[in-house]
Amino acid sequence: KDFFIGKNEDVKNVLMLLIKTRLVTITGEPGIGKTYIAKKVANYLSKRQGETIKRGVLFMNVINCSSKHMLI
Repeated sequence: KDFFIGKNEDVKNVLMLLIKTRLVTITGEPGIGKTYIAKKVANYLSKRQGETIKRGVLFMNVINCSSKHMLI
């Protein structure tokens, strides 16, 4: 069961953005459900690989990255 009420609209918005662009960054205050949304989107797309996202899905938690150089 989902514990976050109203997050389905956020998941839908992220999916729509991913159709238009290859990379979406979800930002916001701690505890608002960023990780939840990202995992829901990744799970949804991993089950439907090839329909809209040609090269698969990657969920990357960057909470401990203090600079863009750490991501590279």
